[in-house]
Amino acid sequence: YGILIYYQTTEVLKRQLEEDILEILEKDEQSLLSIIRDVESMSSYMIYSEDFRTLFKTTQETPLADKSSMDGIKGYFTFQLMSNKYISSILLKGGNGEELAFGEPVFGNEDRLDQTAIDGKGSPIWSDTYGVTSGWDGKKYVISLSRVINDLNKINQPIGIVRIRLDQEKIKRNLEVKQGNYLVMSKSGEVIL
Repeated sequence: YGILIYYQTTEVLKRQLEEDILEILEKDEQSLLSIIRDVESMSSYMIYSEDFRTLFKTTQETPLADKSSMDGIKGYFTFQLMSNKYISSILLKGGNGEELAFGEPVFGNEDRLDQTAIDGKGSPIWSDTYGVTSGWDGKKYVISLSRVINDLNKINQPIGIVRIRLDQEKIKRNLEVKQGNYLVMSKSGEVIL
């Protein structure tokens, strides 16, 4: 009789543990999906915003005449960086090759990310985790969204590239799992988190 009670109690505890773990994983999945949606929405906003289109189309011959466009961009990114602590930095590359960076200064070879974005022809392209050197914290790992921004009026004409880098450690800290580990992997099999 005692063995039966022990067996039933063990089975109930196992089911409860499985349910608790699944609930935590589902919350983490929703958190990650929310981050992905937010970052992709940021990059989509740049397609439709007159301020960003003005910046991306600026050339040496036609300098950015509208200071309010720059103020709008700076205000937008300041808000995003303050609201979303997991965003490490944002890089804009105009069609003229000029770059504008916001957030944490980072250094590293990201040429392959530019090419992948160009090959994506305007689709948001997520990287695997990769190392960069932070001007503030030294070596760190980030995950980036890179995207070619196409002209709204000539949808196949690229006018710039955006890269939004997410701090891997800050994303991990937002997750529910506090004991044990689990892996988040990319389609290519690389461990992301």
